[in-house]
Amino acid sequence: MATNALVRLIALDGDCEQLVREAREYLRNVQTPPQDSFAPLRLADLDRALELCVEGVLSGERIQEWAEILEMNEHVDYESGVEEAIADVLFRLSTPEINEPISQAVARELRAALCAARSKRR
Repeated sequence: MATNALVRLIALDGDCEQLVREAREYLRNVQTPPQDSFAPLRLADLDRALELCVEGVLSGERIQEWAEILEMNEHVDYESGVEEAIADVLFRLSTPEINEPISQAVARELRAALCAARSKRR
């Protein structure tokens, strides 16, 4: 799969720093993704990343890098029906200089926002 680096990054399947490097390398080398190989980003993926931040496994800096790569990335397909919630959380995570620094408290707040979005969807 051409987007394997992005799929692994979304899933946080390994060391985040290494996954960020691999995703950036992939994005430098690819022009247009094949139509059937977009990397899916679901609420559950975003919630898992925030959970790792709350637990102290993922630092604010790492989750910011993670979000910067995924936000508005033409190779990533946001889960249908909750695109706006995903975009909002990624924006907040990727721009702590505009919003607020990423902390465990901020991650908890964003997880609550995702939970609300999930509830609205049902």
